[in-house]
Amino acid sequence: MPRVADFVQLSDTSFDLRIGGEIARPLTQTIVDAPANGEGALLTWNVRREGSGSVTYEIKINGDDVARDAYTVSQGDWSAVQETLATNAIKQGSNTVTFVVTGGSGTLSIGDVVLWYRQNV
Repeated sequence: MPRVADFVQLSDTSFDLRIGGEIARPLTQTIVDAPANGEGALLTWNVRREGSGSVTYEIKINGDDVARDAYTVSQGDWSAVQETLATNAIKQGSNTVTFVVTGGSGTLSIGDVVLWYRQNV
């Protein structure tokens, strides 16, 4: 059975998170066709830190940790990040990806969030 890559765009603009302000941002999108079981998925996004210091953050998909306190940003330039996922992390229907600031100083800017997955055709 042929397989193709597909994606859902979760955010085309940037948003800011920081300790003492908005610390979490959920992004929800619907996957219409079922992802191919066992084929894996990929989450991509752009990130930068504004202000001084560094910012630590984590990502949850449908309430489950993708990587807890795994990301620290200490530079002011935009960087592209990608994280591979198990296919069972996503499902057909509504999926929510949540970015959560867990520590540090400064402001975390995140943008261009895309969830890639494979499906059978």
